Amino acid sequence: MTEIKSLTGIRGIAAIWVVIFHYFSTHFLNLSTDHGGFFNYTYNIVKNGYLAVDLFFLLSAIVLSLSYQNKFGNYVDFNEFKTYLFKRIARIYPLYFFTIVLTFFYQKNLSISHVITHLTFTEVFFNTYFETLNFPIWSLATEMFVYLIFPFVFYLIFNLNRNFNIVLAIISVLALNFIQYSESHYINLHFMRYETVAPKDNLDINWGNLAYIRTVLVYAIGLIAYKYSFTFSRIVLWAFISIFIVSVVLDLNDVITVIGMICIPAAIVKIDFLKSFLSWKPIHYLGEISYSIYLNHIIIIYLLKYYFPNLPMLNFLAFPLLIAVSIVTYNYIEKPGKKYLLSKLIRSNN
Repeated sequence: MTEIKSLTGIRGIAAIWVVIFHYFSTHFLNLSTDHGGFFNYTYNIVKNGYLAVDLFFLLSAIVLSLSYQNKFGNYVDFNEFKTYLFKRIARIYPLYFFTIVLTFFYQKNLSISHVITHLTFTEVFFNTYFETLNFPIWSLATEMFVYLIFPFVFYLIFNLNRNFNIVLAIISVLALNFIQYSESHYINLHFMRYETVAPKDNLDINWGNLAYIRTVLVYAIGLIAYKYSFTFSRIVLWAFISIFIVSVVLDLNDVITVIGMICIPAAIVKIDFLKSFLSWKPIHYLGEISYSIYLNHIIIIYLLKYYFPNLPMLNFLAFPLLIAVSIVTYNYIEKPGKKYLLSKLIRSNN
């Protein structure tokens, strides 16, 4: 598939939203508390940064659909499935492995269960990720599960008629709303027991079974959006974007925000202004290194606090350092690691 640069660029914006959420939430909260007014709205934008992960899920569903429609739209061939899955692992595992192993050196009370679950993407199911220093990895664990079922879910949605897909979309949205107020469950490996986590009343769910359900539901919505949203008029696309913006700024129900997100991929492909801006070389490159930004940002802030605890304006200094480090990991870990693993795939097929 030929790259659609605007879909890459929006990943960079989403990654920065996550970083601002983790780095500056307290700063913006203080501004909101002290000054109110305009700063209440800026704080709402910042504190909703965890929803950028749902935007990542939505974008991944669209990009995977564009890449694999011809391969999984009519049937799921086992050999194609194996190749697809290996390519996904080659895409995410090199940097994931590097960051996980790096955090092991700083992890207190590192256990064999922690090591095994993190290296096998099962840390969310067993919730050992609660102990990790790099907690944003939870979304990689749930996405790996989605990768396993994606070809089959795509085949189902792609071949359902419009009415069935509308019903499925409504069910998915209602289910997303329901899990905001539901308990999540996981297996505690330390005590070998089944445990429950109280609901948070929003979609910032990154623990236990509901984290998987959140990811699957947003992917399903993304697959349905891929099938229909690219046929919408620009007016309709702008309407969805308006819903998204208003919901974030006014801090409405997270599900309303996700509904507004549905047409973002189509909008940034069909609306010239958005397409041009997100394809602009600096923004596009930000999108290329977005995976490194996402996986590095908590490690950077942790290491700065660990080695320079009294450094003034530490969070602000972390931001440019994060970009610099992410450029390095993108060029020297992500790309070479993916290239190496894909070369193994090519050799095995010959």
